[in-house]
Amino acid sequence: MADEPEYDMEFHRWGPNAMEMPPSPPATPPPEDEAIDFEREPSPFSEATSMTSVDSTDSVGYYREEAGRMFAALPDVPVVMPVDHAEIRRVSGQYELIKLVTGNNYFHEVDDLLRSPGGDTKRVLDIVSNSPWIDEMALEYPHVKFTGANFVPTRHPYRENVQFEVYNLVEGLHGKNGTYDIIHADATFKMTRDFKFWLKEMRRLLKPGGMLLLCDMEMAAWMADGSDPVLHIPTICKYTDCVDSQLRAQGIDLVSMPCVGGWLRELGGFDVVEDTVTSVPVGPWDTDELQQEIGAMARDNIMGALYSCHPLMARLGRSQAEIDELITEARRELYEKNLQLFERVFYVYARKSFIVVDEEEQEQASTTPPAPSISLPAPPSNNG
Repeated sequence: MADEPEYDMEFHRWGPNAMEMPPSPPATPPPEDEAIDFEREPSPFSEATSMTSVDSTDSVGYYREEAGRMFAALPDVPVVMPVDHAEIRRVSGQYELIKLVTGNNYFHEVDDLLRSPGGDTKRVLDIVSNSPWIDEMALEYPHVKFTGANFVPTRHPYRENVQFEVYNLVEGLHGKNGTYDIIHADATFKMTRDFKFWLKEMRRLLKPGGMLLLCDMEMAAWMADGSDPVLHIPTICKYTDCVDSQLRAQGIDLVSMPCVGGWLRELGGFDVVEDTVTSVPVGPWDTDELQQEIGAMARDNIMGALYSCHPLMARLGRSQAEIDELITEARRELYEKNLQLFERVFYVYARKSFIVVDEEEQEQASTTPPAPSISLPAPPSNNG
């Protein structure tokens, strides 16, 4: 198994590492008094793709209902988190939480790349564009062209330098080789059964020297003192174990989430791969004021995620009464027991090699075992 990332905080880990209608797409016209100094270019995606741009009149067919929540209707898309208003609000809150933890939307290398003068127009791809990340980045970098790819239409503010595309991402990320300077993916590990395939697609779409930015929060909570969380938050552990089992039944193994950086190293084609994990307090138990704010937001985010996962519980045969009882007890554990909990956030920053290597040759090189070594006899001595 690929190596896990380095840990940058002091918390110990216990164990062996273990309804609303969906939103419509934007229909807001551009402000008449806003000066726009460039025209929108054709999509960099291949003309042969099945990618679709939609308006609010034909978005209904992209959704289906299950257990009172809305999900993508595309075939073979895993049933994990809904795509309705309630979940989009939770994702937006999680985005604000991550930004508070990291201090910004990006690393300084990203700013250096996007502001570098000359050359072709900079392009950025945001995979599964549910959060406000693409909106804020497009506002900060108006000269950069952003593409958001998603399974369903989602609502975003109008930006002249942003376009959104809807297609079945499970089948692959559409686009020509070497299209993007930066690819960003937040909370996408559980959106596909084959994340390694997506990593290959991301490598293909990146330009030489392009950057890959990945971030994900695991769906679990741990005790800051290293003790077994089952002894303190049994209901939350039971709930998350049920979600894990349902995801495994769909071919998604969340235990592998910490291994993404190692997978990239094995895949090859990147000069730099940096992966870290940050422990985030759950609940306002830390003495630091900022950490208290982060902890309160993290606690609300976990509670919202438990609500969003109740269709998975229904798939396991749980009645609505049983689910409601679990939710009530989970809320008590989070909000009333005053426990020192934390959860983990995984980050990966990678930079594609500047030397272009054929992708098929690179993949073959990463999977072909090295040739056996040959022992040669020692050269004859000149002393004898």
